[in-house]
Amino acid sequence: MTHEICCNKSEGHLLVKQLGLHESTLGDLQGAKKQYRDSRGTNSIHAREFTTKFCLHRDKYNPEQYPIEHFFVDVLKPEAVVAGGLTFMVALAISKNWKSALCWSLGVGTFVQLLADNYKRIDDNEEFKGRRSLPYITNSPSPYQGKGDKGDRDTK
Repeated sequence: MTHEICCNKSEGHLLVKQLGLHESTLGDLQGAKKQYRDSRGTNSIHAREFTTKFCLHRDKYNPEQYPIEHFFVDVLKPEAVVAGGLTFMVALAISKNWKSALCWSLGVGTFVQLLADNYKRIDDNEEFKGRRSLPYITNSPSPYQGKGDKGDRDTK
């Protein structure tokens, strides 16, 4: 998936009409109320309607027409593929059993995929933007927090 562009709801509804997008049930809503797609097979537009905004991005393959290509190109995270592949090689070298190695690699790859998806959702959440430091998460004082940081405590 390429970078998302977000706009307010009125602009989003106007874009849906201008681009000829139709409502779609395919895909992960990621907290959205509705999602829309165009009818192009490749380089298709995917829009999600949230309560306060619209977010749009371009998919290399439209899942309505090319579901397998969409999964491997637009959905699957490269880090999940690498983690699964490395796990397969290590597990195969240790156990000499390809079925066991395949199970381990699918498990680790799925785990990394879920971690990457959840990290992106936290990254996109306005409440957490710019707030990845451990002191902020644990609610403890930090010498790196300044007076101008919105929501942070001042340390003296």
